[in-house]
Amino acid sequence: MTTRPEYVVRQFRENECLITAIVRDPGDEQVIIYGVVARRGRLVGSYYCLDHVRDDCRIVTADGQQHESTDPKRPLTEPLAVYTLTNMTTPPAHRLT
Repeated sequence: MTTRPEYVVRQFRENECLITAIVRDPGDEQVIIYGVVARRGRLVGSYYCLDHVRDDCRIVTADGQQHESTDPKRPLTEPLAVYTLTNMTTPPAHRLT
């Protein structure tokens, strides 16, 4: 008999941003499924895991641009994806006035 994985939503703040992430098996593997970064209620971007073994993520910014690691020796990990999104300048179309 196999057990179904458990999913939880994890929220935290960093650099004036609210990060919301969906995590599978939070007690064991802690695999990030998907995360969203918002600043003052506006979407900055999101990230999701491409390779759970290497913890390699892809970033999609609010304007639809996609970013991922091109170096197989240096994956874009979840902490690096969060750092990148929380430190990028909000595109003009999404800036609060």
